[in-house]
Amino acid sequence: LFLAVFVDEFTFGFRKMGQGANSLAIWFEKLEDKTIVWSANGDNLAPEGSKIQLTTDGRLVLADPNGRELWSPSPTVAGVAHAAMLDTGKFVLVSQNYVNLWETFSQPTDTILPTQQLDQGTKVNARYSEMNYSTGRFHFKLGDDGNLAFYATSNPFTEEQSLNTMGSSGNMSTLRGQIQVLPWHWAGRCIRQTTGSGACGFNSYCALGDDQRPRCHCPPGYTPLDSTNQMNECREDFVPQSCDGSRPETDQFALHEMLRTNWPRNDYAAQTEDKCREACLADCFCAVAIFGGSGTCYKKNPMEGWILMETRIPLIIIESVLLSSSVFVNLLLLLITYLIYRRFRSRDSKLSRLVQINQATGMQTFTYQELQEATDEFKEELGRGAFGTVYKGVLGSEDTNFVVVKVLATRTGERENEFEREVSAIGQTNHKHLVQLLGFCNEGQHRLLVYEFMSNDTLADFLFGISKPTWYKRIEIAYVRGTRGYLAPEWFKNMPISNKVDVYSFGILLVELICCRKNYEPGAEIEAQIVLVDWVYECYLDGNVLSLMESDEEASNNMRRVRRFVMTTLWCIQEDLALRLAMKKITQMLEGAVEVPVPPFSSSFISSI
Repeated sequence: LFLAVFVDEFTFGFRKMGQGANSLAIWFEKLEDKTIVWSANGDNLAPEGSKIQLTTDGRLVLADPNGRELWSPSPTVAGVAHAAMLDTGKFVLVSQNYVNLWETFSQPTDTILPTQQLDQGTKVNARYSEMNYSTGRFHFKLGDDGNLAFYATSNPFTEEQSLNTMGSSGNMSTLRGQIQVLPWHWAGRCIRQTTGSGACGFNSYCALGDDQRPRCHCPPGYTPLDSTNQMNECREDFVPQSCDGSRPETDQFALHEMLRTNWPRNDYAAQTEDKCREACLADCFCAVAIFGGSGTCYKKNPMEGWILMETRIPLIIIESVLLSSSVFVNLLLLLITYLIYRRFRSRDSKLSRLVQINQATGMQTFTYQELQEATDEFKEELGRGAFGTVYKGVLGSEDTNFVVVKVLATRTGERENEFEREVSAIGQTNHKHLVQLLGFCNEGQHRLLVYEFMSNDTLADFLFGISKPTWYKRIEIAYVRGTRGYLAPEWFKNMPISNKVDVYSFGILLVELICCRKNYEPGAEIEAQIVLVDWVYECYLDGNVLSLMESDEEASNNMRRVRRFVMTTLWCIQEDLALRLAMKKITQMLEGAVEVPVPPFSSSFISSI
């Protein structure tokens, strides 16, 4: 990616916004949270390998690795000869004659900086959420009449929708072909006109709190998409009805009634309440049925704007009365019905968990048959270990998209959701020296992991081969943000798995990086050196850390950092997980940002089994 440019208070460059996603942005470099003040592509994030460049015709273009244009300044400017980042936080494009052609101040996103002017017609958009810099549901701009107007921009407006603006008098105007001026008290109320739109996101409804401020709530069967954002939208806690016609699902849904609530926007024609219910249940796109009492029937999906009358939730309600004289038959039918209900609920719960993993990590879910075909019936074996066998495969029609498929050995007593938690934790790990997890399969007894294929040797070959890496190369590898290496004691003691296992694993990897040898070498000439972590701790207690670096002149000349690394790794490999520090603290100690306290004594895991 394009390297960041730092000028006094501000930095211009790429900011990571999630796994494999980056935004071209400007941010405060010296603030703790690195506050972003401008972003070019919040609505179209750039994948890894993207670059910003000046084209031959003098245009500044942000392009993905395939050359597809993701963003360029608007309006389009050509003849750019230079680009500069100024102390004011402004990024400018300049011609050969040093004439300003374009600047970020003319195309703001969600922030106005000192010395920045807001021209007439220029919009400032609210971000979608605290950490999501895509265009949000509101914006304001300076109108041609000099008034600063606020707009709701969550949805494209049609002739059936309304636009709310604020004039200089503090009144709210509703524009629907004719001007209506309505007084609006600054108590933060929900808009009460039945033609308006509320402040809440999709699938939520607005109600006033005790302080007369709007509160967004989720209807039954829905949960907040982002619990930290009070004005955010809600998502279904169930698998939505399929529209492909592959299975009848009407009997798996029911309508839940809510009084004195409403979502506007009509869709169905006037009819009775029963007909309104039936129409919504039969329509796979319907999420809400709203009966107005006067014969009007409304529906909407996704639910936007206001408040709900009736919403669907996946519920199989048993309402039949068993008239058989046989109590046994009645009980049997109840049992069968309960088992069917449990099966559907278990299936939907699993699908919901898989969706959550996919959303959190961006990983793909594969079927067992797909991975069978990808590996040609697991034909080419690359290696095997205690936890499974690794095969080479190819995804899609292109023969160059190679992957590695690891078939995990079945672990006795492992629960399905435990495997999914572990996959989710691995999937959120991202480091240039770690092979990336692309997806997984969790089907019946089959547990498979899909990794990117790397043609080079492993880290073990790199560290423990004949040609040793330099000390400074090992330092570079050690600066990580979390990894999964050798197993912590919790894996073998039937204890809950937490992120502290990653800290332990990193400690084992770190001690191997320091000494350039494996943690356990039964063939070591000196018995005390068989278990590396035990030997390292003895050297530390004796004040003789230098003996670890006897054959490494480069590291011997940097003993202050070696000692810091050794003390840090001893904190990582504490058998008592309560004593292990958080990975953020470990990273700060490695980088010298904080002092490393004296580590407590703990026998190594290997020597204790």
